[in-house]
Amino acid sequence: MAKTMIDRLLEMAAHQLPRRRISDGTFGYFLEAKTVLDVRMGADPFDETAPTETLELYTTECEVRVPDPTMTADGTLRYDLEIYRLITVGRSRTLFGKDVPVKLLVGRGVDPMIRPTFGRLEVAEDVAFGTEPVTSTQLVNLVLETPMGYIHNREAAVMQSQVTHIPPVKLPYVQQGMVPLYLEGNETTPVAVKRKASSTLASTIEPAEGIISEIEEFAHASAVQGV
Repeated sequence: MAKTMIDRLLEMAAHQLPRRRISDGTFGYFLEAKTVLDVRMGADPFDETAPTETLELYTTECEVRVPDPTMTADGTLRYDLEIYRLITVGRSRTLFGKDVPVKLLVGRGVDPMIRPTFGRLEVAEDVAFGTEPVTSTQLVNLVLETPMGYIHNREAAVMQSQVTHIPPVKLPYVQQGMVPLYLEGNETTPVAVKRKASSTLASTIEPAEGIISEIEEFAHASAVQGV
């Protein structure tokens, strides 16, 4: 007998933390994150003479939006994950100065002019989620705030992770391939290439007082309705 949506959600419950209302009023998670970027200046990622630096950036300003999942006809659960707001900060000691701050911005919750970063993971009916990993893919659009100006990618960076729980804490997303970066105002020639990148959600954060979980919200609504 085919499993119902409720059957599938009960199976997933042991491997998913309760969501909370994030800043746009939808459900998701507040998280800490670390991002590592390997950046080489210029359009040629193989030019060994070009300045190169590994940037490490950290944040406690990360919100991931996770709407209710949908179930396909074959019983697969599909989860959409949006990096709604991510601001990470680090310091450059080679590319942009001897010791200068750089900031990485991702998500329309930071600025509606930044292209959104969407992704998903799908859990087939026969997958023992929690022990069997599934591939999660994010299509990341970023802006780097640097002393030389705003740098961005024109094509979304494909980031993938093997996920066994939601949110995917401590499961790094790794960039697939290289990503050209462009200086704002010059969309013809890359100013740099992001050769490698990884981003890890380090831990969940307890939100500000008064922001309750979806379970607490449901319990409160049920009590009010006398259910």
